[in-house]
Amino acid sequence: MIYFLLIILFTLATMDVFLWRSFVKPSMILVLSFLFSSILIYINYRQWDVMLSTKFVFYVLSAIFSFLFAGFLVRIFCRKKDKSYEGVLKELDLNTHPSLFIFFITIICAVIYIILSLKDIQISFNLGNVLSQIYYKNVQHNGSNSFFANQMMEIITGIAYISFFQILSARYIVKDRNRQTLNYINILTFLFICIVSTDRNIFLRFIIYAFVLWILFYTKSNQASIKSLNWKIVRKSIFLIAIVIVLFYYFGKLKNYTSDFQRVLGIYGGSGLYNFNLFINKFIPTNLKYGASTLRTLSDTLGTIGIINTPGGTTSIFSEFIAFQSSTGFVYISNIYSALRPFVEDFGYCGMLIYPFCLGLLFEWLYEIVRRKAYSFFWIFYSYSIYPLVYFAIEEQFFRRLHLGTIYEISWIAIFYIILVQRKIRFKI
Repeated sequence: MIYFLLIILFTLATMDVFLWRSFVKPSMILVLSFLFSSILIYINYRQWDVMLSTKFVFYVLSAIFSFLFAGFLVRIFCRKKDKSYEGVLKELDLNTHPSLFIFFITIICAVIYIILSLKDIQISFNLGNVLSQIYYKNVQHNGSNSFFANQMMEIITGIAYISFFQILSARYIVKDRNRQTLNYINILTFLFICIVSTDRNIFLRFIIYAFVLWILFYTKSNQASIKSLNWKIVRKSIFLIAIVIVLFYYFGKLKNYTSDFQRVLGIYGGSGLYNFNLFINKFIPTNLKYGASTLRTLSDTLGTIGIINTPGGTTSIFSEFIAFQSSTGFVYISNIYSALRPFVEDFGYCGMLIYPFCLGLLFEWLYEIVRRKAYSFFWIFYSYSIYPLVYFAIEEQFFRRLHLGTIYEISWIAIFYIILVQRKIRFKI
């Protein structure tokens, strides 16, 4: 079954590239997510003694085609509504110059965050030991820090996101790469704070944002040679993805993780989808939760602000662990099940159709807005919001991120966009 799944996914990815010539379309990102995880399952086929069921493949393909069908409907509606937006001349107000004041805010917030993170920690010269203590302290607080520390992180994150947007604007619009030193320092400070936070997801979300935003700028500024762009992007993407994977691995090493590179890559990238295979084969569609599994974070958030009552208090953001041992003796412990598990827990097989369809409508609609509003805040918002599709085959991230922290983060990004992006630049798109 793994070969059948790989053939279908590779065919869908190839068709999407040649039909739409874009690597940042929601459909393309979703298919690549499943393709990447399936390849990792194939690489570990013998070691894991992989046995994929027909039911698993049927559920996975149902979710993918439901998402693609929703996107197809959106494209039909939007293309009929407006076929003349391409090539329209516009003026945008952009500022590519970094702010010294914002730079000082970054440094101050970083210092405060480090001090708060080291509170109640036994300081030593062993960086791995210090980071491990910070990590376990966060786990005890349900994966979070104090409100004030979280706001320091959100401010630094918002500045880093806008700094990267300014760097790309300076390179592809203004054609001036000078005077970006402060923006680079803002981003480096953010990356250092990511290490201190011990949260690799923050790092990965920024990398996904930066990668998608770069492709948007790169393709828009090279429209005349769009037919040859895909292969240039492929070559650069492979190189950049390899660097990110290595950095992700060493990020874990800083916390004294002992797993080797292949094991880390296989478990984090492939075990989520394979764990769903193990889960679905034992799942019995009784006592369905009808939204309680997928929307639990939203429910907790509404309870926190007093809109609804949530008996039992806030639920844990961590799923239960599964211990898997293959016939070859290979053992791993993981608590990720792809984005599909909560969908099934809520509505059984119908969840494979309902949730992906809704997400397909949402993300394809956002993408159509992005195509019409080049170099605008929508590019930032789309690049920021697309990471749940990258994670789709690994872990559910869209509904799980419907909490106040996401609202704060988006708000800070919007605030710093308004503050930093203000000087008028007249150009044609």
